[in-house]
Amino acid sequence: MMIRVIGKFFLGMVILLIGLFIWNLLQDSSDEYVIKYFPINNKIIFTDVGSSLEIFKQDKKYMVVGESWSKTNKKVYLRQDVNLLFRNGFLKQLDYPWKEQTDWIVNKLQVPLEKDSIYTLLSYHHAEIHEDSKITSSQAVTADKLYVVSFKDYWEAFKEPKNTRQKKEKEKMDRIYSNQREKLIAKAIKELNINQSNYDIYDLDAFSLKKVNSKVIKANQWDKVLGGLWEGLYHSYVLGFTEDELKFFSPPMPWVLVDINGTHLLVIFQHSDGRFEKLIMEI
Repeated sequence: MMIRVIGKFFLGMVILLIGLFIWNLLQDSSDEYVIKYFPINNKIIFTDVGSSLEIFKQDKKYMVVGESWSKTNKKVYLRQDVNLLFRNGFLKQLDYPWKEQTDWIVNKLQVPLEKDSIYTLLSYHHAEIHEDSKITSSQAVTADKLYVVSFKDYWEAFKEPKNTRQKKEKEKMDRIYSNQREKLIAKAIKELNINQSNYDIYDLDAFSLKKVNSKVIKANQWDKVLGGLWEGLYHSYVLGFTEDELKFFSPPMPWVLVDINGTHLLVIFQHSDGRFEKLIMEI
């Protein structure tokens, strides 16, 4: 009798542990596997989408506030936006809000204002559509850029220079950023043993906004390339950093290296331990 009771207890514990394992697995999947590229649905489009950077005063401190919004023409199974806020090309804040059975997402994130800075907000807007047992998707990319320059006893912020002084400051800041970028790229390429002459190199924001060589990536390839790129970045880059980690380490904006023969592309990014990693994607 005692053996039979112990056997039932043991069997019950095994079933309970298996149930907890499956529940945790489902929880992990629902939390992480949400950005996934599916064939584009041309009937579901973004009717209102954008990103904006502004400066607000909060408790005697100035904050740079990034806002993103996106609306589809009808409710879909899953909506998600990925927002990356950079200062001088380094990630300072990120978020990736998602909602089920909705058409609308709006979100804000903020960082303390620092003078002599170039702020960039890059947003990837994604919709996953389930209709007639088929899964499709829709996507869009928006961005905004804000320059904050300091003078002797005051500072200014602008998106496009309005006078000669601002134009000179913008050129100066762009030059500093470009030099810093080139040094980091050279370091990453050396560490990863990449032949730079085989690739055209783009910052993530420029590539995502389609400021690329159209002769290499054809128009009918673009949606799949962009969707696959952000699917990979979401799992390997976006989910790779916590808010606490970003307080102590700001990784550079990822770079996209497009093979000059149009066969593949590489995505290079840096981990919190300083290592560079590359993702390879066929075109």
